Amino acid sequence: MNNIEFKSKHKVTIVILTLILIFSIASLANLKHRGNKMIYKNLYSSVQVFGLIMNDYNKEINNANTIKDKADIIRDLSYKLYCLNDSLDFSNINKKFNTPMKPFIDYLNEINSEKLGKEIEKVNDAIKKLNKAYLISQELEEVPLSNFYKNGKVGIWRFELSSEVINYFGQINSIASETQK
Repeated sequence: MNNIEFKSKHKVTIVILTLILIFSIASLANLKHRGNKMIYKNLYSSVQVFGLIMNDYNKEINNANTIKDKADIIRDLSYKLYCLNDSLDFSNINKKFNTPMKPFIDYLNEINSEKLGKEIEKVNDAIKKLNKAYLISQELEEVPLSNFYKNGKVGIWRFELSSEVINYFGQINSIASETQK
């Protein structure tokens, strides 16, 4: 009789431990999902910020009169985008997406020098490239969150950008490698 009580207690204990284990695994999966969802919503928000920065650039560059003013605007833009990129690095977004705007930001940092205001051709070339980036940023900014990721969903384990968004990042980065015409 004692043996039967022990076996039934043993079975109850196993069932309870199994339920606790299942609950723990589900909780961890949910935490992982929430963390990933936050990271990827932050990327979407960062893209929105990129669009706003490029909007400000476009307004300022259209109101600038001298090459020195235009060079200063490019320097300011370079700094703003560098800070945005640092923010993306800090939140591990660039690591997950293999630094989506890094080549473009590196290009801006490369041309950002004290001589920029004195080299008219370099400033004009940078403005042409930045105007292309502005147009692309406006298209990218209009992509809704539901279309930002592959299959329109934010999955639990794998987040993938939609091909449309990947294409926009590719276009922005290809601007940096264009040669002056």
